[in-house]
Amino acid sequence: MKKQLIFLCTLIAALSLGSCNKGYETTFIYEKLFTARVLDPYTCYFIDDEGDKYFCLTSMETINSTMNRPLLNKERVYARVLGSSEAVDAAYVAGVDLGWLMFPVSKKISDMPADNDTTVAGESPLTIMVCELGGGYVNMIVQYSSDGRTEHDFTLFRIEDKTHPDRKAGYGLYELRHDANGDKGQGLITNVLCFKLEESEYDQGAIILAPDGEAGSTKVEAKADEDMREVVDIINE
Repeated sequence: MKKQLIFLCTLIAALSLGSCNKGYETTFIYEKLFTARVLDPYTCYFIDDEGDKYFCLTSMETINSTMNRPLLNKERVYARVLGSSEAVDAAYVAGVDLGWLMFPVSKKISDMPADNDTTVAGESPLTIMVCELGGGYVNMIVQYSSDGRTEHDFTLFRIEDKTHPDRKAGYGLYELRHDANGDKGQGLITNVLCFKLEESEYDQGAIILAPDGEAGSTKVEAKADEDMREVVDIINE
């Protein structure tokens, strides 16, 4: 918790220093997850989980170059919002600054092996900073050590053992595994993970176990957000 608090304070200070861009009405600034809507190879915008639409100020060419692949329609992205909350027209809200944009590693959930051995998928430590659940998606912002060049792998396993000690009525139970692929770097990397769930897997929420490198694993509990169901309807239009 202390490490997370230090990180958040550092991040807020950094954003405050960078909030004086000319041409923006800096009435507020925050970071959050969005759903990308790609209209064509040159145009995209973002929808937040309240259903508000935000215009993208960065070109698709720049975004695709950063990702080394095309941005996908309905992909979850993490971006800094800088500007006014006043709607400029019926479709967009002004002021999405993608200087802090991070793109998700999106994967399907895997069934846990019959012998329950998930170490083959890696047991490198990581910290879950944010976890949200709703509309058939679980989204996590995670931090881990890296040299910034090595690709890391993430796997989310579905735990179906009804006698598991972390089982809770109404909650889906999962285990997140992280493979650093031999990366010994000490730089702190932040990434966004997005996994597709069936809504039948959970009622009230989800519990996710993750390796922390100290006590073995940490447990994160996320309550289902009913409002996110509306977002799924919006992005499927």
